[in-house]
Amino acid sequence: MSNSSQVKRVYCASCNEEGHSRRTSKRCRLRVMSNTEPSEPIQHVETPESENINIQTEDAELPFPCNDCNSNHGVDDCHVTFYVRNRFMTAHLVGRNPAIKSEIARHYLGKMKVECTHCKALLWIDERNSVSKLSPTFQLCCGKGQYVLQPFPATPTVIGDMLKGSNAESAEFKKNVRAYNNALSFTSLGVKLDASVQNRQNGAYAFRIHGSMYHRVGTSLTPENGQMPNFAQIYVYDASNELQNRHSIAKHLSIETLEKLQNLMHQINPFVRDFKTMAQIDRDTPGGMTDLSMVFQSEGTPDSRRYNRPTSNTEIGVLTLGSDTTSDSTKPSHRDVVIRLKNTDQNGNQYQTINEINQHYDLMHYVLIFPNGTSGWNIRSKDITGSKSITIVQFYRSHLMYRASTPTTNVCHLHLFGPLFHQNVVDMYAKMEQERLNYLRHNQKSLRCELYNNLQDAVEAGDGDMGAVGKK
Repeated sequence: MSNSSQVKRVYCASCNEEGHSRRTSKRCRLRVMSNTEPSEPIQHVETPESENINIQTEDAELPFPCNDCNSNHGVDDCHVTFYVRNRFMTAHLVGRNPAIKSEIARHYLGKMKVECTHCKALLWIDERNSVSKLSPTFQLCCGKGQYVLQPFPATPTVIGDMLKGSNAESAEFKKNVRAYNNALSFTSLGVKLDASVQNRQNGAYAFRIHGSMYHRVGTSLTPENGQMPNFAQIYVYDASNELQNRHSIAKHLSIETLEKLQNLMHQINPFVRDFKTMAQIDRDTPGGMTDLSMVFQSEGTPDSRRYNRPTSNTEIGVLTLGSDTTSDSTKPSHRDVVIRLKNTDQNGNQYQTINEINQHYDLMHYVLIFPNGTSGWNIRSKDITGSKSITIVQFYRSHLMYRASTPTTNVCHLHLFGPLFHQNVVDMYAKMEQERLNYLRHNQKSLRCELYNNLQDAVEAGDGDMGAVGKK
Protein backbone atom coordinates (compact mmCIF):
# COMPACT_ATOMS: atom_id res chain seq x y z
CA MET A 1 0.00 0.00 0.00
CA SER A 2 1.39 3.37 -0.97
CA ASN A 3 1.94 6.13 1.55
CA SER A 4 -0.75 8.26 -0.08
CA SER A 5 -3.40 5.57 0.49
CA GLN A 6 -2.58 4.94 4.14
CA VAL A 7 -5.17 5.99 6.72
CA LYS A 8 -3.96 8.30 9.44
CA ARG A 9 -4.44 6.89 12.93
CA VAL A 10 -6.36 9.05 15.39
CA TYR A 11 -6.04 8.59 19.16
CA CYS A 12 -8.18 10.01 21.96
CA ALA A 13 -6.48 12.44 24.32
CA SER A 14 -8.50 11.03 27.27
CA CYS A 15 -8.59 7.23 26.92
CA ASN A 16 -5.67 7.04 24.48
CA GLU A 17 -7.55 4.61 22.22
CA GLU A 18 -7.75 4.65 18.47
CA GLY A 19 -10.73 5.69 16.41
CA HIS A 20 -11.67 9.03 17.94
CA SER A 21 -9.87 12.19 19.02
CA ARG A 22 -11.71 13.56 22.08
CA ARG A 23 -13.70 12.55 25.12
CA THR A 24 -17.00 13.88 23.75
CA SER A 25 -17.02 11.15 21.10
CA LYS A 26 -19.54 8.34 21.58
CA ARG A 27 -16.71 5.86 21.12
CA CYS A 28 -14.77 7.15 24.15
CA ARG A 29 -15.06 4.86 27.19
CA LEU A 30 -14.50 7.82 29.51
CA ARG A 31 -17.36 9.84 28.08
CA VAL A 32 -19.86 10.97 30.69
CA MET A 33 -23.39 10.22 29.46
CA SER A 34 -26.52 11.95 30.67
CA ASN A 35 -29.47 9.96 32.00
CA THR A 36 -31.70 10.98 29.09
CA GLU A 37 -29.19 10.13 26.40
CA PRO A 38 -29.75 6.65 24.95
CA SER A 39 -26.74 4.44 24.70
CA GLU A 40 -25.71 3.32 21.27
CA PRO A 41 -23.53 0.41 20.39
CA ILE A 42 -20.02 1.31 19.41
CA GLN A 43 -19.44 0.90 15.71
CA HIS A 44 -16.60 -1.02 14.18
CA VAL A 45 -13.41 0.90 13.55
CA GLU A 46 -11.69 0.49 10.23
CA THR A 47 -7.95 0.08 10.71
CA PRO A 48 -5.24 0.84 8.11
CA GLU A 49 -4.85 -2.92 7.60
CA SER A 50 -8.60 -3.18 6.75
CA GLU A 51 -9.19 -5.28 9.88
CA ASN A 52 -12.47 -4.89 11.75
CA ILE A 53 -11.98 -4.70 15.49
CA ASN A 54 -15.03 -4.94 17.72
CA ILE A 55 -14.54 -2.64 20.73
CA GLN A 56 -18.03 -3.04 22.19
CA THR A 57 -16.75 -4.12 25.60
CA GLU A 58 -13.83 -3.02 27.71
CA ASP A 59 -12.56 -6.60 27.90
CA ALA A 60 -11.79 -6.80 24.18
CA GLU A 61 -8.19 -7.59 23.42
CA LEU A 62 -6.04 -5.51 21.11
CA PRO A 63 -4.84 -7.37 18.01
CA PHE A 64 -1.83 -5.06 17.80
CA PRO A 65 0.72 -3.86 20.37
CA CYS A 66 -0.57 -1.39 22.94
CA ASN A 67 0.05 2.16 21.88
CA ASP A 68 0.94 3.14 25.45
CA CYS A 69 3.32 0.46 26.68
CA ASN A 70 3.97 -1.43 23.40
CA SER A 71 2.89 -4.80 24.88
CA ASN A 72 0.38 -7.42 23.65
CA HIS A 73 -2.27 -7.53 26.38
CA GLY A 74 -5.79 -6.46 27.09
CA VAL A 75 -6.76 -2.91 27.79
CA ASP A 76 -7.43 -3.67 31.46
CA ASP A 77 -3.91 -5.00 31.90
CA CYS A 78 -2.18 -1.84 30.65
CA HIS A 79 -0.78 0.21 33.52
CA VAL A 80 -0.75 3.34 31.37
CA THR A 81 -4.45 2.99 30.50
CA PHE A 82 -5.21 2.44 34.18
CA TYR A 83 -3.88 5.89 35.07
CA VAL A 84 -5.73 7.38 32.13
CA ARG A 85 -9.03 6.00 33.45
CA ASN A 86 -8.32 7.13 37.01
CA ARG A 87 -7.63 10.76 36.34
CA PHE A 88 -7.58 11.75 40.01
CA MET A 89 -4.29 9.89 40.39
CA THR A 90 -2.65 11.97 37.66
CA ALA A 91 -4.30 15.32 38.33
CA HIS A 92 -0.96 16.80 39.38
CA LEU A 93 0.60 15.98 36.02
CA VAL A 94 0.40 18.40 33.12
CA GLY A 95 1.43 18.23 29.51
CA ARG A 96 0.96 14.47 29.10
CA ASN A 97 0.55 14.92 25.37
CA PRO A 98 2.99 17.71 24.60
CA ALA A 99 3.28 19.20 21.18
CA ILE A 100 6.12 18.16 18.96
CA LYS A 101 9.17 20.12 20.06
CA SER A 102 10.66 22.17 17.31
CA GLU A 103 14.35 22.95 17.24
CA ILE A 104 15.04 26.12 19.23
CA ALA A 105 16.64 28.69 16.99
CA ARG A 106 19.79 30.41 18.21
CA HIS A 107 19.30 34.06 19.10
CA TYR A 108 21.94 36.15 17.35
CA LEU A 109 22.22 39.91 17.76
CA GLY A 110 24.79 40.28 15.04
CA LYS A 111 28.08 42.08 15.44
CA MET A 112 28.58 44.96 17.84
CA LYS A 113 29.60 47.30 15.05
CA VAL A 114 27.18 50.24 15.14
CA GLU A 115 29.08 53.35 16.20
CA CYS A 116 27.48 56.14 18.18
CA THR A 117 27.81 59.34 16.18
CA HIS A 118 28.48 61.37 19.34
CA CYS A 119 30.91 59.41 21.52
CA LYS A 120 32.16 56.73 19.05
CA ALA A 121 31.06 53.85 21.30
CA LEU A 122 30.29 50.54 19.61
CA LEU A 123 26.85 49.06 20.30
CA TRP A 124 24.37 46.57 18.85
CA ILE A 125 21.71 47.90 16.57
CA ASP A 126 18.96 46.57 18.87
CA GLU A 127 20.27 48.82 21.66
CA ARG A 128 19.10 51.91 19.83
CA ASN A 129 16.27 53.99 21.29
CA SER A 130 15.12 55.27 17.92
CA VAL A 131 13.01 53.63 15.23
CA SER A 132 15.40 54.27 12.36
CA LYS A 133 18.12 51.73 11.63
CA LEU A 134 19.82 53.97 9.08
CA SER A 135 20.61 56.74 11.56
CA PRO A 136 20.16 55.21 15.02
CA THR A 137 20.61 57.09 18.28
CA PHE A 138 21.68 55.58 21.59
CA GLN A 139 20.82 56.53 25.14
CA LEU A 140 23.02 53.99 26.91
CA CYS A 141 26.45 55.45 26.18
CA CYS A 142 26.15 59.24 26.22
CA GLY A 143 22.45 60.05 26.42
CA LYS A 144 22.19 60.80 22.68
CA GLY A 145 25.11 63.23 22.93
CA GLN A 146 23.90 65.07 26.03
CA TYR A 147 27.09 64.24 27.93
CA VAL A 148 30.24 63.33 26.00
CA LEU A 149 33.28 62.73 28.21
CA GLN A 150 36.99 62.96 27.62
CA PRO A 151 38.18 59.37 27.04
CA PHE A 152 40.77 57.74 29.25
CA PRO A 153 44.36 57.95 27.96
CA ALA A 154 45.56 55.09 25.80
CA THR A 155 47.06 52.07 27.50
CA PRO A 156 50.89 52.18 27.34
CA THR A 157 52.50 49.88 24.81
CA VAL A 158 54.28 47.84 27.49
CA ILE A 159 51.00 46.85 29.13
CA GLY A 160 49.02 46.68 25.88
CA ASP A 161 51.42 44.19 24.30
CA MET A 162 51.13 41.84 27.27
CA LEU A 163 47.33 42.10 27.27
CA LYS A 164 47.05 41.31 23.56
CA GLY A 165 49.99 38.92 23.30
CA SER A 166 49.89 35.12 23.22
CA ASN A 167 53.38 34.20 24.45
CA ALA A 168 54.32 32.81 27.86
CA GLU A 169 54.98 36.25 29.34
CA SER A 170 51.54 37.51 28.32
CA ALA A 171 49.80 34.40 29.63
CA GLU A 172 51.52 34.72 33.01
CA PHE A 173 50.72 38.43 33.22
CA LYS A 174 47.02 37.97 32.41
CA LYS A 175 46.75 35.10 34.87
CA ASN A 176 48.22 37.16 37.74
CA VAL A 177 47.09 40.63 36.67
CA ARG A 178 45.42 41.35 40.04
CA ALA A 179 48.58 40.38 41.91
CA TYR A 180 50.73 42.62 39.70
CA ASN A 181 48.36 45.51 40.29
CA ASN A 182 48.43 45.00 44.08
CA ALA A 183 52.22 44.86 44.07
CA LEU A 184 52.42 48.27 42.35
CA SER A 185 49.40 50.09 43.82
CA PHE A 186 49.56 52.89 46.40
CA THR A 187 46.57 51.69 48.41
CA SER A 188 45.25 48.47 49.89
CA LEU A 189 41.81 47.07 49.15
CA GLY A 190 39.51 46.19 52.02
CA VAL A 191 36.72 43.81 51.03
CA LYS A 192 35.02 40.59 52.08
CA LEU A 193 34.94 38.26 49.10
CA ASP A 194 32.16 35.79 48.41
CA ALA A 195 33.75 32.58 47.14
CA SER A 196 30.47 30.73 46.58
CA VAL A 197 30.23 31.85 42.95
CA GLN A 198 33.91 31.89 42.08
CA ASN A 199 34.82 29.19 39.61
CA ARG A 200 38.30 28.10 40.61
CA GLN A 201 38.52 25.37 37.96
CA ASN A 202 37.11 26.37 34.59
CA GLY A 203 34.60 28.79 33.22
CA ALA A 204 34.16 32.53 33.56
CA TYR A 205 35.75 34.40 36.45
CA ALA A 206 33.36 35.96 38.96
CA PHE A 207 34.20 38.66 41.51
CA ARG A 208 31.51 38.98 44.19
CA ILE A 209 31.66 40.82 47.49
CA HIS A 210 29.74 41.07 50.76
CA GLY A 211 29.29 44.52 52.25
CA SER A 212 31.27 47.57 51.23
CA MET A 213 34.69 48.12 49.69
CA TYR A 214 37.24 50.64 50.83
CA HIS A 215 40.75 51.77 49.90
CA ARG A 216 43.34 52.53 52.56
CA VAL A 217 46.64 54.33 52.19
CA GLY A 218 49.50 54.76 54.63
CA THR A 219 49.61 57.97 56.64
CA SER A 220 53.36 58.38 56.04
CA LEU A 221 56.00 57.61 53.45
CA THR A 222 58.40 56.38 56.10
CA PRO A 223 57.73 52.91 57.56
CA GLU A 224 57.59 52.44 61.29
CA ASN A 225 60.72 51.21 63.06
CA GLY A 226 61.37 47.59 62.26
CA GLN A 227 58.61 47.30 59.68
CA MET A 228 58.99 46.54 56.01
CA PRO A 229 57.79 49.20 53.54
CA ASN A 230 54.54 48.55 51.70
CA PHE A 231 52.47 50.11 48.94
CA ALA A 232 53.49 53.77 48.38
CA GLN A 233 56.42 53.49 50.79
CA ILE A 234 58.20 51.02 48.50
CA TYR A 235 58.60 53.68 45.78
CA VAL A 236 60.71 56.02 47.95
CA TYR A 237 62.20 53.87 50.72
CA ASP A 238 65.48 52.12 49.92
CA ALA A 239 65.38 52.78 46.19
CA SER A 240 68.30 50.42 45.54
CA ASN A 241 66.27 47.46 46.83
CA GLU A 242 62.87 48.57 45.55
CA LEU A 243 62.39 45.62 43.22
CA GLN A 244 63.44 43.07 45.85
CA ASN A 245 61.13 44.62 48.46
CA ARG A 246 58.26 44.52 46.02
CA HIS A 247 58.93 40.96 44.87
CA SER A 248 59.17 39.70 48.46
CA ILE A 249 55.47 40.51 48.90
CA ALA A 250 54.42 38.43 45.87
CA LYS A 251 57.13 35.87 45.19
CA HIS A 252 55.05 33.92 42.67
CA LEU A 253 55.24 36.79 40.17
CA SER A 254 57.84 37.02 37.42
CA ILE A 255 60.56 39.39 38.57
CA GLU A 256 61.31 40.38 34.96
CA THR A 257 57.71 41.42 34.30
CA LEU A 258 57.53 43.16 37.67
CA GLU A 259 60.68 45.15 36.91
CA LYS A 260 59.32 46.17 33.52
CA LEU A 261 56.09 47.46 35.06
CA GLN A 262 57.92 49.17 37.91
CA ASN A 263 60.11 51.09 35.48
CA LEU A 264 56.99 52.15 33.58
CA MET A 265 55.43 53.52 36.76
CA HIS A 266 58.54 55.58 37.48
CA GLN A 267 58.38 57.03 33.98
CA ILE A 268 54.74 58.05 33.57
CA ASN A 269 52.89 57.88 36.90
CA PRO A 270 52.51 61.33 38.55
CA PHE A 271 51.99 59.89 42.04
CA VAL A 272 55.40 58.22 41.93
CA ARG A 273 57.07 61.43 40.81
CA ASP A 274 55.38 63.46 43.53
CA PHE A 275 56.34 60.97 46.23
CA LYS A 276 59.94 60.96 45.00
CA THR A 277 59.96 64.76 45.01
CA MET A 278 58.72 64.76 48.59
CA ALA A 279 61.43 62.33 49.68
CA GLN A 280 64.12 64.27 47.78
CA ILE A 281 63.20 67.51 49.58
CA ASP A 282 63.63 65.76 52.90
CA ARG A 283 67.05 64.45 51.88
CA ASP A 284 68.18 67.86 50.62
CA THR A 285 67.12 69.65 53.79
CA PRO A 286 69.68 69.61 56.63
CA GLY A 287 68.14 67.78 59.55
CA GLY A 288 65.14 66.68 57.47
CA MET A 289 61.57 68.00 57.45
CA THR A 290 59.34 66.14 59.88
CA ASP A 291 56.32 68.39 59.30
CA LEU A 292 56.29 67.97 55.52
CA SER A 293 53.13 66.45 54.03
CA MET A 294 51.39 66.13 50.68
CA VAL A 295 47.70 66.78 50.07
CA PHE A 296 45.78 65.13 47.23
CA GLN A 297 42.62 67.17 46.92
CA SER A 298 39.27 65.46 46.56
CA GLU A 299 38.17 67.59 43.62
CA GLY A 300 39.54 70.36 41.47
CA THR A 301 43.16 71.24 40.73
CA PRO A 302 45.72 72.22 43.38
CA ASP A 303 45.79 75.93 44.21
CA SER A 304 49.37 76.87 44.99
CA ARG A 305 48.30 80.21 46.46
CA ARG A 306 46.75 78.48 49.47
CA TYR A 307 49.98 76.90 50.68
CA ASN A 308 53.61 77.82 51.31
CA ARG A 309 54.85 75.18 48.97
CA PRO A 310 58.57 74.44 49.36
CA THR A 311 58.77 73.48 45.68
CA SER A 312 56.70 73.72 42.51
CA ASN A 313 57.83 70.40 41.00
CA THR A 314 54.78 68.41 42.07
CA GLU A 315 52.11 67.49 39.52
CA ILE A 316 48.87 66.45 41.21
CA GLY A 317 49.65 66.76 44.92
CA VAL A 318 50.32 69.83 47.06
CA LEU A 319 53.36 69.84 49.34
CA THR A 320 52.60 71.59 52.61
CA LEU A 321 54.36 72.39 55.86
CA GLY A 322 52.83 71.80 59.25
CA SER A 323 51.90 75.47 59.65
CA ASP A 324 49.96 75.46 56.37
CA THR A 325 47.14 73.30 57.74
CA THR A 326 46.36 75.20 60.93
CA SER A 327 44.01 77.84 59.50
CA ASP A 328 40.51 77.12 58.23
CA SER A 329 41.31 78.42 54.75
CA THR A 330 44.09 75.89 54.20
CA LYS A 331 42.85 73.02 56.34
CA PRO A 332 42.40 69.89 54.20
CA SER A 333 38.89 68.64 53.59
CA HIS A 334 37.78 65.36 55.14
CA ARG A 335 37.69 64.00 51.59
CA ASP A 336 41.31 64.94 50.87
CA VAL A 337 44.17 62.47 51.18
CA VAL A 338 47.02 63.70 53.38
CA ILE A 339 50.27 61.73 53.37
CA ARG A 340 53.01 62.87 55.73
CA LEU A 341 56.68 62.24 55.41
CA LYS A 342 56.72 60.75 58.91
CA ASN A 343 53.82 59.53 60.99
CA THR A 344 52.86 62.22 63.51
CA ASP A 345 49.41 60.87 64.34
CA GLN A 346 48.90 61.04 68.08
CA ASN A 347 46.72 57.93 68.03
CA GLY A 348 49.35 55.96 66.15
CA ASN A 349 47.14 55.31 63.12
CA GLN A 350 49.23 54.00 60.25
CA TYR A 351 46.48 53.94 57.62
CA GLN A 352 43.69 56.22 56.48
CA THR A 353 40.61 55.39 54.42
CA ILE A 354 40.21 57.27 51.14
CA ASN A 355 36.82 58.84 50.60
CA GLU A 356 35.06 57.12 47.69
CA ILE A 357 34.30 60.41 45.93
CA ASN A 358 37.92 61.54 45.95
CA GLN A 359 39.07 62.01 42.36
CA HIS A 360 42.17 59.87 43.06
CA TYR A 361 40.21 56.95 44.53
CA ASP A 362 40.43 54.79 41.38
CA LEU A 363 43.86 55.88 40.23
CA MET A 364 45.79 55.16 43.42
CA HIS A 365 44.72 51.52 43.43
CA TYR A 366 44.19 50.48 39.79
CA VAL A 367 47.60 51.63 38.65
CA LEU A 368 47.81 49.24 35.69
CA ILE A 369 44.48 50.41 34.26
CA PHE A 370 45.21 54.10 34.91
CA PRO A 371 49.03 54.37 34.89
CA ASN A 372 48.90 57.98 33.67
CA GLY A 373 47.07 59.17 36.77
CA THR A 374 44.10 60.73 34.98
CA SER A 375 41.54 62.07 37.44
CA GLY A 376 38.48 59.96 38.09
CA TRP A 377 34.97 61.05 38.99
CA ASN A 378 34.34 63.69 41.65
CA ILE A 379 31.49 66.00 42.59
CA ARG A 380 32.80 68.66 40.19
CA SER A 381 33.18 66.43 37.13
CA LYS A 382 32.13 68.02 33.84
CA ASP A 383 31.62 66.83 30.30
CA ILE A 384 34.08 67.46 27.49
CA THR A 385 32.74 70.99 26.97
CA GLY A 386 33.05 71.85 30.66
CA SER A 387 29.48 73.15 30.81
CA LYS A 388 27.49 70.17 32.15
CA SER A 389 27.89 68.39 35.46
CA ILE A 390 28.25 64.62 35.26
CA THR A 391 26.76 62.16 37.71
CA ILE A 392 28.69 59.14 38.89
CA VAL A 393 26.39 56.81 36.91
CA GLN A 394 26.88 58.79 33.70
CA PHE A 395 30.65 58.86 34.21
CA TYR A 396 31.15 55.11 34.54
CA ARG A 397 28.44 54.22 32.05
CA SER A 398 30.23 56.22 29.37
CA HIS A 399 33.71 54.91 30.19
CA LEU A 400 32.60 51.28 30.31
CA MET A 401 31.53 51.44 26.66
CA TYR A 402 33.82 49.71 24.18
CA ARG A 403 35.55 51.90 21.61
CA ALA A 404 37.74 50.43 18.89
CA SER A 405 41.26 51.52 18.11
CA THR A 406 42.09 53.02 14.74
CA PRO A 407 45.39 53.19 12.86
CA THR A 408 45.80 56.78 14.05
CA THR A 409 44.38 56.60 17.57
CA ASN A 410 44.78 54.14 20.43
CA VAL A 411 42.37 53.54 23.30
CA CYS A 412 42.39 52.37 26.88
CA HIS A 413 42.22 48.57 26.83
CA LEU A 414 40.00 48.53 29.90
CA HIS A 415 38.09 45.40 28.89
CA LEU A 416 41.23 43.30 28.37
CA PHE A 417 42.32 43.29 32.02
CA GLY A 418 40.20 40.24 32.82
CA PRO A 419 39.86 39.65 36.60
CA LEU A 420 41.19 43.14 37.36
CA PHE A 421 38.50 44.64 35.12
CA HIS A 422 35.82 42.62 36.94
CA GLN A 423 37.12 43.88 40.28
CA ASN A 424 37.13 47.46 39.03
CA VAL A 425 33.52 47.22 37.83
CA VAL A 426 32.33 45.82 41.17
CA ASP A 427 34.32 48.48 43.02
CA MET A 428 32.78 51.29 41.01
CA TYR A 429 29.28 49.86 41.38
CA ALA A 430 29.79 49.67 45.15
CA LYS A 431 30.80 53.33 45.02
CA MET A 432 27.58 54.24 43.20
CA GLU A 433 25.49 52.32 45.72
CA GLN A 434 27.29 54.08 48.58
CA GLU A 435 26.53 57.47 47.05
CA ARG A 436 22.85 56.60 46.78
CA LEU A 437 22.78 55.59 50.43
CA ASN A 438 24.62 58.76 51.41
CA TYR A 439 22.01 60.82 49.59
CA LEU A 440 19.21 59.17 51.54
CA ARG A 441 21.12 59.59 54.78
CA HIS A 442 21.83 63.30 54.37
CA ASN A 443 18.48 64.32 52.86
CA GLN A 444 15.99 62.90 55.33
CA LYS A 445 14.45 66.29 56.07
CA SER A 446 13.54 66.87 52.43
CA LEU A 447 12.63 63.26 51.64
CA ARG A 448 10.72 62.64 54.90
CA CYS A 449 11.16 58.91 54.35
CA GLU A 450 10.50 58.18 58.02
CA LEU A 451 6.79 58.85 57.36
CA TYR A 452 6.50 56.33 54.52
CA ASN A 453 3.86 53.65 55.13
CA ASN A 454 3.10 54.98 58.64
CA LEU A 455 6.55 53.91 59.81
CA GLN A 456 6.75 56.60 62.46
CA ASP A 457 3.26 55.76 63.76
CA ALA A 458 4.22 52.11 64.10
CA VAL A 459 7.30 52.99 66.13
CA GLU A 460 5.33 55.28 68.43
CA ALA A 461 2.70 52.57 68.94
CA GLY A 462 5.35 50.08 70.00
CA ASP A 463 4.94 47.88 66.94
CA GLY A 464 8.65 47.67 66.31
CA ASP A 465 8.86 44.13 67.70
CA MET A 466 8.34 41.80 64.76
CA GLY A 467 7.83 38.89 67.16
CA ALA A 468 4.48 40.36 68.20
CA VAL A 469 3.05 40.47 64.70
CA GLY A 470 -0.32 38.70 64.54
CA LYS A 471 -0.68 38.46 68.32
CA LYS A 472 -3.14 40.32 70.55
